Amino acid sequence: MTEIFLEGLEFYAHHGFYEEEQSLGNRFQVDLKIRADVNEAGENDELNLTVDYVKVYALVSDQMKIRFKLLETLGQRIISELQQHFPKIVFIEVTISKFNPPIKGLCRRVAVSSSWIA
Repeated sequence: MTEIFLEGLEFYAHHGFYEEEQSLGNRFQVDLKIRADVNEAGENDELNLTVDYVKVYALVSDQMKIRFKLLETLGQRIISELQQHFPKIVFIEVTISKFNPPIKGLCRRVAVSSSWIA
């Protein structure tokens, strides 16, 4: 089993429950931890036998362009997309951070982490 990490993916998006979040947008960070059986890729040095992180980034980017009220929904959508495109994946953990959330007080960011295991 191999673990693949994509860390610090940054996006500007319009996720949020409140109208101002949806209209103004905000900065987000996505971190992924993926476990997959990619031994065959390691033996054969073939990209199509592993989890292509360029495609992973593109799938995450596509989901970030869709507006969601909840980070929990966004996390589940990212997991679902990765499951559909990469059958070798057996575990996914996605953490989504929203910077400067609309909280009355000082808060650098909030984060929601979702996971799935086969």
